[in-house]
Amino acid sequence: MTGEMRWFWESPPALDEALFDALLRSIDVDGLMQNASRADVQRAWDEFRRNRDQVDDVEEDSNFATANEGTMISHPADDAYRLIGADLSSQDVLAEVNNVSLVLCTVHAELIHRVRDQCESLIPIEVRGAMTPMDFFIEIGRADVFEAMENDDGTLFGVSRLSVCMTLHAWPRDWATCRRQFLELPVVNEIGERLEAVLGPAKRAIYWG
Repeated sequence: MTGEMRWFWESPPALDEALFDALLRSIDVDGLMQNASRADVQRAWDEFRRNRDQVDDVEEDSNFATANEGTMISHPADDAYRLIGADLSSQDVLAEVNNVSLVLCTVHAELIHRVRDQCESLIPIEVRGAMTPMDFFIEIGRADVFEAMENDDGTLFGVSRLSVCMTLHAWPRDWATCRRQFLELPVVNEIGERLEAVLGPAKRAIYWG
């Protein structure tokens, strides 16, 4: 029961140490922990669509309901990542980034407290429910950005080569209104401006899964 606020770049500038350090500073991050990489190219949208089509085909079989009660569509399970250590430097990250995808979990950023405070004060609890902004993580490498909860057929927002993501714990009560009001939070727009000052114009997406 989590979601993401994601700023992503389909054609980001080439990362070097100075640019990566500027990216970390833009979200007030002091370090990286629990980092992982994967060697293959992520094509989760294609896999989701294949799985969806297979379930649609099987559901046409009258025996499906009794044989497969409770079958659900979701993002494919992903166990292809390997841990690459904690406390990575910019040099460590750039040494790993060639021909792999990276997920970099950040040391807790003070900026998250401002997001949480504005979320609680400016988005009514009737809209946000228990949804709480938690932490940032950074994803480097090809990744399909999509959701498969609000729309059974899925919605593809784009293909990211670099993403800065904010984890959103728990689902809101009103997803559409919460998405709109979250995007209107002054601190969320400030974060977007900081990131775009470093990396150029970004796409944005909020989704839950």
